[in-house]
Amino acid sequence: NILTGLVNLSVDTLSASPLAAFMILVAYTFNLCMLAGLAQFSGVRIKFW
Repeated sequence: NILTGLVNLSVDTLSASPLAAFMILVAYTFNLCMLAGLAQFSGVRIKFW
């Protein structure tokens, strides 16, 4: 997952405070939800076999 890799490269996860880690998770989840909503709004269909 590209987004996971970007987060891991940009944040020192071992020294992140609990609040910073929580905010990263919230931002990550928000971005994933926005991407899914945008795909649905645009009519993009993803098939899983």
